[in-house]
Amino acid sequence: MRMGSRVVVVANSFESVRDLWIKYSNASNSRPMLYTFHSVLSKTQGFTIGTTPYGDTYKRTKRIIATALNKRAVEHHSKFINDECLDMFRRVDEEHERIKSSTRSEDIELFKLIQGYVLRISLFLTYGYLVKVEHNDKCKLFDEIAHVENMIVKLRGHSSNVQDYLPHLRWLGLGNDKTRLADQYRKRRDVYMAKFTNDVKRKIEVGEDYSESIVSKLLRGCSEFPTVTEAELTSVCLTMVSAGLDNTPLVLTHILGHLSLGSYGAKLQETLIDSILKVYGTLENAFINCSDLSGFRVEYISALIEEGLRYFSVLPTSLPRETTRDINYRGVVLPLGTVMFMNAYAANHDASRFEDAFQFKPERYLQGHKGHDDENKHQLPHFSFGAGTRACGGAHLAFKEMYITLLRFIVLYRITLPKDSKYLMSLDPFKTNSCPEAVAIEPFPFKVHLEKRDNKLFERLVHGGPASLV
Repeated sequence: MRMGSRVVVVANSFESVRDLWIKYSNASNSRPMLYTFHSVLSKTQGFTIGTTPYGDTYKRTKRIIATALNKRAVEHHSKFINDECLDMFRRVDEEHERIKSSTRSEDIELFKLIQGYVLRISLFLTYGYLVKVEHNDKCKLFDEIAHVENMIVKLRGHSSNVQDYLPHLRWLGLGNDKTRLADQYRKRRDVYMAKFTNDVKRKIEVGEDYSESIVSKLLRGCSEFPTVTEAELTSVCLTMVSAGLDNTPLVLTHILGHLSLGSYGAKLQETLIDSILKVYGTLENAFINCSDLSGFRVEYISALIEEGLRYFSVLPTSLPRETTRDINYRGVVLPLGTVMFMNAYAANHDASRFEDAFQFKPERYLQGHKGHDDENKHQLPHFSFGAGTRACGGAHLAFKEMYITLLRFIVLYRITLPKDSKYLMSLDPFKTNSCPEAVAIEPFPFKVHLEKRDNKLFERLVHGGPASLV
């Protein structure tokens, strides 16, 4: 189809996405330059790695992320991730108690609590910086980052900014409202991005930096990473701060929303409890050991995450690609410079690939399940992490965060319907999408009801401190 001055090809089926994004990955591995994001939002700090056009800069920065977030590197930080997850549950409990004591409702919204957990991990791995996220504290920095990055997600939509495809609108000043907003949030992002980098530089001077952080390694120089320019360093930092900040909490809370839905959710929780006990023997043992180096041992939890990623499809049209050479696809030539949109939601719900595609069925990802393609299970379960050479470099970190969080939620709580029905989660992500023009699906707020399974076990596991889990 034509979008203004650009020709855009949209891949809707699982097969077409697989072919164009994987079979032709070396010819579809760049990003289009879009005015709103690349010329306004990225005017001072540059691009994230994922939005950088193909070239030497992209290859160097991609290598850094691939090294810093591969399985070995993530597991090296396993204890830190474990402790951050534990701290998050303390904050959940504190917020839950505050709600019960100050309101008539016991329903709780979990998104921002999980978002704080994800951001603390990202900032520590990147800068060695631990941001305050406690609800009873004035978390101005956390709130600012969360708000600004969320607004950038809303402003950077690759199919909703008309001025990206009709240049004359920019010349006539008809796209000024979005341009002004983009410029405003760019300046606000510049402030905290500079703060973090300058903080590391200052600590390096006095020998107080966290030497394992990505920025410290890049500034000091290390054999793991290539030498980068200041602009490339900034690109890495932008990527680490923004990537996963909304997407991981959105997927996690969507899965928890499913678990809250009456008898349907209760049955899922029963299956999860049985699966956990078969692997770990006791719930206490599962809580303590779920983040160890033995991997994701409860297959049903892994299947639940994969199904949540597929069903929700948090980036419904993913991020656009641009061809770096002609592609001859089924007798049709896609010329150099063609923009390609992946309809990830449609591909993830393709009935020719997924039986009962619009039903939430974690079983489809279990070994030996009817219709399951074991050969492709791990290689291509869905397109929610992208595909091909530009697939998400932080997929293992995101999966680990989700795995230990979901397992511990199941161990600690029965998750049920909110008492106030207006906060019930809808099963259809599009019906509750509060900002259709954004890159990501962003549901209206919803809540769940949490009931502790065992008060004594809860106190021992959550409030006993990390030492009690050794």
